[in-house]
Amino acid sequence: MARRAKPPQSAVNAAKKALRWRDEHGRDQVKGATRVGWTRANQLARGDELTEETVRRMAAFYRHRKNATVAEEYKATPWRDRGYVAWLTWGGTTGVNWARRKVAQWNKEDEKG
Repeated sequence: MARRAKPPQSAVNAAKKALRWRDEHGRDQVKGATRVGWTRANQLARGDELTEETVRRMAAFYRHRKNATVAEEYKATPWRDRGYVAWLTWGGTTGVNWARRKVAQWNKEDEKG
């Protein structure tokens, strides 16, 4: 049976923030995130149930945790911080941490058989 999970509201909100910035300021100023990141942001913003594969990809995004805060030079214009925008498109800190917990839970279930 394919596992799916509903992301927390805070992850939905983080993705919506990135999408709102993109809509308000345009892609010429909001340059963070790849096509996959924007796809993820749209899934999260809709509150979609995510596949196990997607949740595992979100968990792997933890490697970019250095982007969890806005760089000092972008404090007044956070939408111009590419790394921070990308982080938000993957659900922000709560979204990535939720995904890591979910993956750990699934891994435990798999070990039990």
